[in-house]
Amino acid sequence: MRTLPGAGQSILVQVVPVDPRDLLSGQYINLNYKFTRVSPLTPPGATLTPGDTIYVVLMPEGKFYVPRSAAVTRPTDVKAGDVVIKGVIGDWSRAGFGIERYYVPEKTETPSQRDITVLLRVGDDHEPRIEKVFVKDKPWP
Repeated sequence: MRTLPGAGQSILVQVVPVDPRDLLSGQYINLNYKFTRVSPLTPPGATLTPGDTIYVVLMPEGKFYVPRSAAVTRPTDVKAGDVVIKGVIGDWSRAGFGIERYYVPEKTETPSQRDITVLLRVGDDHEPRIEKVFVKDKPWP
């Protein structure tokens, strides 16, 4: 995993990972974020159709960013300090952001699921990218 150039803002988020293996690509950690389940975050009556773009507003809370709201149109009334990320609606009103899989280098032990946090880089395009993975607040691997 390479670090991205200086463009965009870095935010720290918590994950709820699952540890599967891909026989062709190797071992990876499947990362599930608190903001992937978007239906509770959208306004009442919002229609979420698989394949549609979704925008999630994340707000700072302590050292992490947590979900504030979600909408199918890009929000224009974002509060100072908040960050907007863009994803795609999948099945069961869950969204994918392209940051759900992190490949583990060969011969590296997979960490405990409870100990992982991720530093995301979010650019002007609102697409998050994994900048760094942390285990117990230390860069990993």
